[in-house]
Amino acid sequence: MITKARTVLPTGADVLAKAAAKAEISADDLRSIRTWLADQLVAQEYAKLGQGGHTNTQVPLRQVFVDLPIASNPSASIHREDRTLFLSCMLSAAPLDLRSAFKVRSDIASASRANPAEEDEEEAEIFDGAIERVHPMARWGATLLIGGPGQSKSTLGQLACQLHRAALIRPAAGELTAVQRDLVNSFIPAAKKSKARTDVSKLGLPNTPLLPLQVTLPDFAAWAARATTTKAQERVPSLLQFLADLPSAREVGLDAAKLFGLICVLPSLLVLDGFDEVGATQDRTRIVAAARELLTALADRSASS
Repeated sequence: MITKARTVLPTGADVLAKAAAKAEISADDLRSIRTWLADQLVAQEYAKLGQGGHTNTQVPLRQVFVDLPIASNPSASIHREDRTLFLSCMLSAAPLDLRSAFKVRSDIASASRANPAEEDEEEAEIFDGAIERVHPMARWGATLLIGGPGQSKSTLGQLACQLHRAALIRPAAGELTAVQRDLVNSFIPAAKKSKARTDVSKLGLPNTPLLPLQVTLPDFAAWAARATTTKAQERVPSLLQFLADLPSAREVGLDAAKLFGLICVLPSLLVLDGFDEVGATQDRTRIVAAARELLTALADRSASS
């Protein structure tokens, strides 16, 4: 399924269950996926403040998060560029249509080969214009965050995943534990009380929930260096194999193939965190190849991310 525009779903719509039915995922496998999301919601409850120099690591993320203004280039302060709040924009943007995005990239590459004398700057302008024609908010559908240690790059991704997890499992509140239900509800009430949208309590849940796939890249690099795959596993992108091989996923019986089937029909939020913490060139090469493998596989199946 390609989502080219954001669809506002009625409150309480079980997006996850509808997508599972479309992907022909059994009730047991759906329960495993939902349990995995709920467990991750609890596991990611606290802000990771270590890189910012803080010693108290038991601070609920929703109590301390402030949406950050970002610029599209490092010279923004010199050129007086207007800054936008990253998470607010990303949550309101439509998923990126991967098949169209890959086609645009291919078309630009073909044009470049046909005109080898074309300047790099002109190529970049052509590509940027083509991407904007795919979707006006495409730049929010694929974003690279650049910043130093402790500048909240990881926290932005963590909070985005939390909001989407809460939105996906909220319709199945009856299957959640009391702790999980309380955590889901903690993202809801204040969002309806204020027009200002600068902190987590005012962001609210997304109208179109995406399936969050949060990958800590140093951990993936270590896993990929020692991983061996079977013939069946070769059909599943390695990033999904890694997620399904984590202890938290194995504990609930998360199946990588079922997860892959689900994200082929349910737009996903892919957060790749910590690339700057991966030092070895070989590990970085594996990460880039794995990301390309997943995105290409989804594009071939007309998915969105």
